Amino acid sequence: MEEFKDGLKVYPGNPKPTLLNTHDDHRVAMSLALIGSRVGGIQINDPGCVSKTCPQYFALLESLGLNIIQY
Repeated sequence: MEEFKDGLKVYPGNPKPTLLNTHDDHRVAMSLALIGSRVGGIQINDPGCVSKTCPQYFALLESLGLNIIQY
């Protein structure tokens, strides 16, 4: 990644299984869930923070065929 005065340039990588922090931000949790839909082993801490805007978010993902595992 490169940081510029007016933005960021992100280079592609190979995501690996890990625990990701939402920082109690529903937008971050939702974005990370989408990464997890393509990369096995992604865990999201505090996924419940999506209840601020879309409490049914993970149920909607399941309805699309994603396997959501709650710990």
